[in-house]
Amino acid sequence: MIKHTAGPWKGIKFEGEENYVITTEAGTPGMHREIATVPFGFTEPAETEQHANAKLLAAAPQLLASLRELHKDIEEWARDFGYCDRGARRRASELLSRLDAE
Repeated sequence: MIKHTAGPWKGIKFEGEENYVITTEAGTPGMHREIATVPFGFTEPAETEQHANAKLLAAAPQLLASLRELHKDIEEWARDFGYCDRGARRRASELLSRLDAE
């Protein structure tokens, strides 16, 4: 299983800073553990796009959990009813395999 920093993650922009920082509160309450930085500078993409990128990155743990749950449901559906979208099923399996590879 993938060994990423436990969620939830959030994207924040500290006062006086230009970058968005993806953080989690891990360990000491009120202390932020930095996961990633989404830089913002004088080049494109614009701040609104960077904000959207930060939101997407911050949602990664929840997206992964949802993908695992949906994949499990798809596998059960395929087993019980003998049909499901093989392309979507295969892509989900491949992505989870890549993420879980050590």
